Formats: sequence, structure tokens, C-alpha cells
Amino acid sequence: MPPSPANFHKWRKHVKYHWHHGILLRRSCRKMMKPHIRMTDNLGELLGQYQDYSVLRTRIGDAQADAKFDRQRHRLMRLINVRKKQIRKEVFYLGSFVLTEKPRRLADRWEGYWNAWNASTRKR
Repeated sequence: MPPSPANFHKWRKHVKYHWHHGILLRRSCRKMMKPHIRMTDNLGELLGQYQDYSVLRTRIGDAQADAKFDRQRHRLMRLINVRKKQIRKEVFYLGSFVLTEKPRRLADRWEGYWNAWNASTRKR
């Protein structure tokens, strides 16, 4: 059973928070943070697209029209479903990299970056 649009929306909000945290910490270790920031940005964008397609699908499904529009609607719904399936694959793939660490371990690693950067800036 595919995840609901509401769950994808919640996931997107958390990914955006995560992205903002990465942006705040990017100076601490640019070489490590830059790919992470890029991945979370891409993941957030894909999750946003998924939500957009979900809304589009609902609105098209609710529209009243004649038989010709119904045939076109059916084709468009199939295309939307195909794209949503592609996006789901992409977000779970990217998400597996972004969420590979437990939150405590990630926080400890980022704290280590911050401490190393902070110590190096004091020596100057």
C-alpha cells in the first residue's frame, strides 16, 4: 500500500527542517555538509512534487465534464500515477541515504563538526 499524500507532506516538512539544520551548520564542514544539503534539498523537492501530483489528481478527478473529457482524464490519471510511482522510488532511495543514521548519531557527528570548526576558528 503506497504512503498517503498526508504522510508524504509530513515527511517533506521534516526533510525541510533537516535541510535548514544543514544550512545552519554548513560552515562547520563544507565538504561533508554540502552533499547532505543537496540531497535533502532534492528530497524535499521530490516530496513537494508528489504532493502537487496528488492535489492535481484529486482536482482532475473531481471536475465535472463530458465523455471526451473523461477519456482524457483517464489518460492523464494514468500518467500522474506513473509519475507518482517514479517519485516514490526516488524519495525512498534518497531518503535511505539522508536517514541512514539514527538521529542521536547524526547529532553527535554534526556536533563533532561544529566543535572541530569552532576550535579551529579560535586558533586563528
